[in-house]
Amino acid sequence: MKRFSRVCFLLLALVFTVTARAETPEERARRVTVTMNLNDVPPSAAAQFIQIVSNVKVHYQGLPGDKSVLSVNFENTPAHDALAYLADLAKLQLTYKEDGAYFSPKK
Repeated sequence: MKRFSRVCFLLLALVFTVTARAETPEERARRVTVTMNLNDVPPSAAAQFIQIVSNVKVHYQGLPGDKSVLSVNFENTPAHDALAYLADLAKLQLTYKEDGAYFSPKK
């Protein structure tokens, strides 16, 4: 019984440590690399692809009526750099909050 309580204590300590030092979306985007080759896609589709590959939630709010398409090719690029490049191409602002990356019109 004493061994069981010690194991439970250690497991709780481990869970607390992992929870206390949760990785932010921006930290994850800087750590995870993406490789992609997309042609003639809307910027929102490219951002969605990065979301799927990097597991960084992307909230995309583009410019009203924007029908632009782009072609991108990234190889082993940090997800943050890929998202920043997309934001620049789409003339949008990239910011991070605790629940993910946000694309929004520049102010």
